[in-house]
Amino acid sequence: RFWANRGYIREASDWYARLLPLPGEDPSKDRGDCWLGAGVMAYFRGELEGAEASTRNAQHQFMAIGHELGVAYSYGNLGMIADACCNPSAATAIYTHALSMFRRLGDETSEGYMLGNLGLVLLDAGALDEAESFTHQSLALYRRLGNDDSCGYSLSTLGEIALLRGDIAGAEHYGEEALTIRAGIGHQSGI
Repeated sequence: RFWANRGYIREASDWYARLLPLPGEDPSKDRGDCWLGAGVMAYFRGELEGAEASTRNAQHQFMAIGHELGVAYSYGNLGMIADACCNPSAATAIYTHALSMFRRLGDETSEGYMLGNLGLVLLDAGALDEAESFTHQSLALYRRLGNDDSCGYSLSTLGEIALLRGDIAGAEHYGEEALTIRAGIGHQSGI
């Protein structure tokens, strides 16, 4: 997140390119984490095929060692890739599956991510009521957890929904709150 939020995508990618070829235990959680990170950075570079390949490598690593949380993370990232590939039905199905896994595993932060991602997919599909519902759920969870960075994402989405509904005052309110949060934590791409 540090690299992604501050736009250090190339730096992160360079580190993963150096780490992954190193010898080590295979499969392992560490190697799965590296593949997962490499997939995220490929996603941010717009290299969706590479992102999917790296994420599937991570998923195989995690499945081989029975690391359910890692498998759930992999599903969440595959949902992002499906969404970026303009496949909202696949993204919705994958996010919903990941959401159920995170709930079962008690990972509330990742549960919030999946709720927020479902909100975005539904927003893009024009299902504003459902998008708003999922996004409010994610925002409530993030506020309770004190996750300011993610609150910024949810607030921005709610601002977009308000704008699409013609609620300029609501859009401005959500946008100002998101901007204040993001400026406070130095989230350059969010600003």
